[in-house]
Parts: sequence; C-alpha cells; structure tokens
Amino acid sequence: MRAKRKALIMAVALAAILATATMGLSHPPASMELEYSVDDGVLSVLIAHPVGDVSTHFIKKVDVKVDGRVAAGLFYIGQIEKSGEKVSVTIGKFKPGTDVSVIAECSKFGMIEKNLLL
Repeated sequence: MRAKRKALIMAVALAAILATATMGLSHPPASMELEYSVDDGVLSVLIAHPVGDVSTHFIKKVDVKVDGRVAAGLFYIGQIEKSGEKVSVTIGKFKPGTDVSVIAECSKFGMIEKNLLL
C-alpha cells in the first residue's frame, strides 16, 4: 500500500512540474497599440506577441467593443508574423468621448485589454 501511495504522490508532483513548465513556455500578449482614423472609422490594432511557432502559439481571438457593445469578434487559427498580429477593422464614425475597448487572447495562456477614448 505504501508503494502505491508513494507512486501516486510522485505522479501528482510530476504532473504539477509539467504543467508549470508548459505555462512557462506560453505567455500573454506583451503589449497592444490602438489607433483610430476619424476620417474613415477604421480601428488599427497592433498586438506584440513574439512566438516561435505561429501555428501553435498565436493570438486566437480579438474582441472590439464600442461603448460596451460588441463591434467585432475576430477568431484566428494562426499568427502571420512571429512578432505579433496586426488587425484593422471598420467600426464606424463616432463622436468624441466614445469608449473603444479591445481584448486580445493568446491561444495558450493569457490576454491583454486596452481602451481608447475617442
């Protein structure tokens, strides 16, 4: 019975170590820049997310909200550049004081959120 318990404890410890190591290899997006064009209503988003393999570790989702309402929900299956993702979306023309919020989510771990007051 003691050998089984010891084996179980070792298995749980190994699983915890592997889970921690995997989390160490993944990371949330590093930064995000937002730019809004008043002339054409286009929001440009630059997400810094340096990765080694763009097919397994990438920005998987970008949500854009305008004054709390969903303006765009974008889903990705890979990242084009190893340095990060660039997104342009037409959200429309808004008056000054409008709040734009963007959330970018990593395929492995973490997310970043940034707001822009027009």
